[in-house]
Amino acid sequence: MGRLISAESLVNAGNYIRYCLFLAAFHLAQPVTGQSDKGHSFQIESHQDKYFPGDTVFLKAYFLDSNRKGVIGKHMASVHLVNNQGKSIMVSRFNVLAGIGHNQLILPDSMPSGFYNVTAFMPPVESGSPHTALKTIAVVNDSAVVPLPQNSQTNLTESPHEAASAVIKPGRHRYGRRESVAIQVQLLDQFQKPIEGEFSISVYNKSLGVRDTLLHGENSQKNFSNRVTPESLNVFQKTGNIFNAVSGKMVPDNTQVLFYLQREQWYHQTFTLKGRVRLNLPQFAGEDELFYLAESPRGEIIKVRIEWDSAEAQQFDRAPERQLLPRPDAYATYRKHARLIDRSYSAFVSPSVQGNAHLHEENFDLVEPDNIIEPDNYVPFQNLAEMIREVIPALYHRKHGETDVVRLNLPNPLTATNNPVYIIDGKATTDTKYFLSIPPSEIDQIGLVKDPKKLLPLRLFGKNGIVIIKSRSGQFVPRTMDKANIVKGLDASLPFRSTAPSSNAPAFRATLYWQPSVSTDKSGRATLTFYTTDDVGEMIIEVRGITMEGTHFTSRSGFEIK
Repeated sequence: MGRLISAESLVNAGNYIRYCLFLAAFHLAQPVTGQSDKGHSFQIESHQDKYFPGDTVFLKAYFLDSNRKGVIGKHMASVHLVNNQGKSIMVSRFNVLAGIGHNQLILPDSMPSGFYNVTAFMPPVESGSPHTALKTIAVVNDSAVVPLPQNSQTNLTESPHEAASAVIKPGRHRYGRRESVAIQVQLLDQFQKPIEGEFSISVYNKSLGVRDTLLHGENSQKNFSNRVTPESLNVFQKTGNIFNAVSGKMVPDNTQVLFYLQREQWYHQTFTLKGRVRLNLPQFAGEDELFYLAESPRGEIIKVRIEWDSAEAQQFDRAPERQLLPRPDAYATYRKHARLIDRSYSAFVSPSVQGNAHLHEENFDLVEPDNIIEPDNYVPFQNLAEMIREVIPALYHRKHGETDVVRLNLPNPLTATNNPVYIIDGKATTDTKYFLSIPPSEIDQIGLVKDPKKLLPLRLFGKNGIVIIKSRSGQFVPRTMDKANIVKGLDASLPFRSTAPSSNAPAFRATLYWQPSVSTDKSGRATLTFYTTDDVGEMIIEVRGITMEGTHFTSRSGFEIK
């Protein structure tokens, strides 16, 4: 196994720095014990309880041990948005570090109104059933929905004995529109002494019902142990049946298969057994594509087809059926008007962050070429086959019936017995026909990798040499035909937009401010600043979190905007 580029940390630098001091103290206070799943609990929260189609659902996860403290280490949460047919329509995967993690789901503009279950899974630390949690949210696009009954279960982030509290102090009790707001939060124990901790904070417009009392706190532990296994929740492990693409038969035992992640530039070579192949992937963010090569026990490169096992849970609890009220929903009306205003002033509004951010964007080369040919140094050629014949003696092309054959002349001890791997605008392929279809006038450079010292460590990837094409436009990336080869990793956390509003366009946000994880200093204090928008009325400040000693708290305060 090899890795050419180290993956960046899946916790962004700003959040990691903010976590460090708190988490170090958080775990030094705990007794050193073995990691057992007994008594562990898992909870998922959202920054609102009600949403409009197109909204972003910001999430926070807690993974707590039997002492109600964050479970040490890094664990992966898998969160599904489930409709009233029990179907998962969206999924988000993210890391939970020392018991705390956060991410988001971006709702489509066409999202039907109704209730949806945010169904979350956490694989066990050692053994046993996966940890699960469920929270119900509402999506409204016109009429109000009948609120769900109050959940009688105590929320995991609320202390049953009020052993800790958060004192919230806004700078003023009244603000104007587009003003800077400073809020100080101090954590106190039952003796009113400062205590360190971590919390989320949400500031929202009370009149819009985005934190409806009967929906807020709808968070329960669900038993899905009979439906899922820890392996099915591991997005970084893939298993499947592997077949010879020509004969359709399972490949023989000890067939070598090399896997390569296109964007991550990570590769791994393994062997088959009883027609099965197993692949353990590195952690990565966003989507990537698997490219693979196979070699029979006789040393022949063969085309293979892999049928991957399903990696998703197949059954989910259905979300509750909606019941509509004969009146418009205040939040839906608000969002419709706000969206219309945003569109009207689109020339003045900065584009919002959409989609899943990648944790690294650089375009690295897999390996440096030994020879580089630049077509601009030669007279124009009609096609790539002609150019190969005339000016690239180390590479030759011929026709074998209707099949194009390309070979790279390799020095001892290597001998090319098949077409090389082509890396075209950063993406690997073995499609010789596509390679030959690229017009020479569109090519900036052709690189040849022939040195055994470079090729041998790449194993099957380098067995027949590598040809690297860099086009002028960068638009000749081979298109993916098989969606089964697209793998989805972790979702990078997106920031909540709370910057100063533009002076040229109106600005409206039902939730003025959301910060999923804030750590206090040694005096138990944390100060947060944000800007008001053009919204007016009573704003609620809500703080929910956990102290370093494992005590949970919820506190609320407020201020007015006029």
